[in-house]
Order: sequence, then C-alpha cells, then structure tokens
Amino acid sequence: MYRFETRSYTTSAVDPDDEEVFYLWDWGESMGSWDQLPRESGNTVIGIHTWRDLGEHEVRAKAMDVWGWESDWSDPLLVTVWRRFGAPYFPDDHEALEVSTQGASPTRTETEVSPSSPDDQEFDEPETMVQ
Repeated sequence: MYRFETRSYTTSAVDPDDEEVFYLWDWGESMGSWDQLPRESGNTVIGIHTWRDLGEHEVRAKAMDVWGWESDWSDPLLVTVWRRFGAPYFPDDHEALEVSTQGASPTRTETEVSPSSPDDQEFDEPETMVQ
C-alpha cells in the first residue's frame, strides 16, 4: 500500500463472561485511543487508518471489558507502506510511540487483527491469540 492511503482492518474479542468490550488499536506508527462506547462481546469491529510513515508497521489490537480486564495485544499484522513513484518525500517529523504492557490486568479475552479486504491487501493470515 502507499503513503496517505486509508485502509480498514477488523478485529473481535470474546469475553468469557459475555461482557461488552472496548478496543484499542496500535498502528505501529501511532497509537489509537480506547473506543468511547463498548461493543458486544464477539462482534467484529472495524478500525480505519490513514498511513503516513513509510516502511513496515505492525498493526495490533487489544480489548478491555467494562470492568477493566484487558487482553494482551493481538499477534501483529505486518503492513508495508511504500512511496509512490514521483511523489514528494516528507521526512517524518515525530518520534515513534513506545508502548509498555507491564502491569496490565490478567487477560480474559482473545483478540485477532485482520485486513477488511484481503483481496485488496497483501498480508499473511493472522493467527488467533488465545489467553
């Protein structure tokens, strides 16, 4: 995919107590924020991102139920962002965010990230991470 393209990705989490869950996306070049509204356990949600930084990025997601129990991060989905031939190059003007998962609550959900349109994107199929 190319710089400044917008793509969508899907994920879902199943809470063992069937509690509603919030989602957080890590785009590899920037961190999203927790959803404002919880979603039903097991439902597929869509994350949309416009790619800015060139290179390889690992897309991950995690879930948190309404009581604050968080999953670990999903296995990463590798995304490569290219510069279109002839397109102007703008050097990155920010530093990458570092994320620490130390001190997270015990895991109670499973999370998987996948592209919304696999025919339109080149990725290896993600594996489900079960905690």
